[in-house]
Amino acid sequence: MLRPLAMQRLVDNLLQNAAKHGGGEILVRTTAAGREVAISVLDRGPGIPPGEIERLKEPFTRRDEARSGKSGAGLGLAIVARIAKAHGARFDLAPREGGGLAATVAFPVAA
Repeated sequence: MLRPLAMQRLVDNLLQNAAKHGGGEILVRTTAAGREVAISVLDRGPGIPPGEIERLKEPFTRRDEARSGKSGAGLGLAIVARIAKAHGARFDLAPREGGGLAATVAFPVAA
């Protein structure tokens, strides 16, 4: 069972992150494949270097704010990671083909 308020917060945080760092265009995609359903938020921002992906899923961590000029507490992705884990889901951040970031939460589907 999905917790509706937690799901709203998860999607809100992914959208806010994309709006803040994504460079304009944001695409929301849902997919179903095999035994998973997923929601992805895709943007055309600078992305995240592979070596920083796991660190940025931790609370109170941000990219170098002195260079980015962006504000925030560094909680958005950590909240997404916590909600995903509580629902047995996988949370991935990956480079988007053509530039940008793909933030995907994949939920297992019961048989």
